Amino acid sequence: MKKNVVNNYFYNLSYQIVLAIFPFILIPYLSRTLGPTSTGIFSYSLSITTYFVLLGGLGINLYGQNEIAFYRDDEHLKSKKFFEILILKSSALLISLLFFYFFFCINGEYSLYFKIFVLEIIANIIDINWFFQGLEEFKIIMIRNTIVKILSFVLVIVFVKNPEDLFKYILIYTLSNLLGNFSMWVSLFKNVSFIKIRELKVFSNIGGIMLLFIPQIAIQVYTVLDKTMIGLLTPDISYVGFYEYGQRLVQMILLLFTSIGVVMLPRISNLYSKKEYKLINNMIMNVINIILLLAIPIIVGLVVLSSDFVDVILGANYELTKSVLIFMSPILLFIGLSNTLDYQYFIPTKKNKYYTISVVIGCITNLIMNYLLIPKYNVLGAAIATSISELNVVLVQLWFSRNEFDYSKLYKKIIKRLIAASVMGFVLYLLNGINMGLIVGFIMKIIIGIIIYFIVL
Repeated sequence: MKKNVVNNYFYNLSYQIVLAIFPFILIPYLSRTLGPTSTGIFSYSLSITTYFVLLGGLGINLYGQNEIAFYRDDEHLKSKKFFEILILKSSALLISLLFFYFFFCINGEYSLYFKIFVLEIIANIIDINWFFQGLEEFKIIMIRNTIVKILSFVLVIVFVKNPEDLFKYILIYTLSNLLGNFSMWVSLFKNVSFIKIRELKVFSNIGGIMLLFIPQIAIQVYTVLDKTMIGLLTPDISYVGFYEYGQRLVQMILLLFTSIGVVMLPRISNLYSKKEYKLINNMIMNVINIILLLAIPIIVGLVVLSSDFVDVILGANYELTKSVLIFMSPILLFIGLSNTLDYQYFIPTKKNKYYTISVVIGCITNLIMNYLLIPKYNVLGAAIATSISELNVVLVQLWFSRNEFDYSKLYKKIIKRLIAASVMGFVLYLLNGINMGLIVGFIMKIIIGIIIYFIVL
């Protein structure tokens, strides 16, 4: 079983990296071809589209993955659940698509881009990755979607040459998602059996879905709302571009931690059905320990090396992104921990109410902080609001789970890692004053930082 978990982690980590690395490895190229303004338009338009994907999706992907994992040993119930969830999701997204087209695609400054983003909603309608995640078939997901993303990467390099090519970039972005999701249907009918329509009870899933829908709404609001509010409350759409790049850089590193949650959810759901409570507890504490080991030094490294990081990846003219990176770096730890408790404890063990309460508090905090800080501090205000919101989420979750896990065992380890990371950060700060060349110096500082951190530990 350990081998399967490890294999699935690396398959899913590879897949998640592909999903993020498609824009991430293009950042040096896009930052110089599209520029902040076109990137801001892309990010703002995508944030609006995401609301309709969310409203239509109803949090079904997460619910579906959990249900398939729970029933995967019963062929009939597994197939029945699949078709019930698929029908419900498709119907809801189709309704959402109609509203999206009516409100944003007919008229408006960015109507052309919104029309292309219709493909993004269609891609979500046919998305069945949740089914294979529930089966822990991460290898299939990784291989097929990797091929599609590589193809889209080539197309971007070939066709996107200047800011006026933004519509081409959005078209490639949405078509790659559509093709990737469509490719998963090839393997579907090897894993499900046809169910008579009269056996399906589509609306019996509404209760479980709504328990996840509310927190999913809250999460997306405070992960997308910042870009929407920057676009509305700042004088220049390019500010959204500066913020977008900072967020992407942080999210790329965050995949190290969130990929663990995606892999562990179906495994823990299955263990919970078998009442393996002690094993679940040990697995979660081990994951928390790993996150603390990695997140603390990475945050310190990002703060100290933010200038080099942005200059190497984005090039000149992205000074604001450096500050965004610094103020957003703490979310690596906050989201790493909250993601672990969400997807490895609260959801698999049917304690969704704690998950819901925490993210709703985060959403409210983010809305208030954005409203107060963005008009005064622009993108820095949004970055600060995001970090405060994520801190509130994880503090609430730690409080709700305090009787289930002995967090006191982690205190000494946290102190040691903070000391090691501080020594590492001090040395890196001194190295910033030595001219070693931008790229070579940046790589050398990372290597030296890693060595110092683990030696001190």
